[in-house]
Amino acid sequence: MKLKPNLKYLSEAMDWVKKEALNAGFSLEETRRIELVMEEALVNVIVHASLEEEDAIELTCEVNQGIIFSIKDCGPPFNPLAINKELKLSCPIEERKEGGLGIIMMKKFMDSLTYERKNNCNILKLQKTLTH
Repeated sequence: MKLKPNLKYLSEAMDWVKKEALNAGFSLEETRRIELVMEEALVNVIVHASLEEEDAIELTCEVNQGIIFSIKDCGPPFNPLAINKELKLSCPIEERKEGGLGIIMMKKFMDSLTYERKNNCNILKLQKTLTH
């Protein structure tokens, strides 16, 4: 699926993510977690990747003993997994610096996250294994 880099198209992508996760056999609860992670990742690309309106974010889904979503954008190089912010979760929310919580959530809800830069594009893969 191709997604224009504009938040107004996000709901269409999220419908697709939900359908793919449910079709792969995930429970509604697990599907909601996958949706939350994918929404976080996609919003970050849409908002921060400096893409033009005519650019596209390419989403793919592979099902094999679970699910692997790939998010590909041809914006400037950016590895979200290399961000190493020191988060002080015990601090009151008003005192915390912005950013970093999305990656923590992605790592908690998914089994594997990988990033690569290939052919001048960023590719983030998010994998969740199906367990019964």
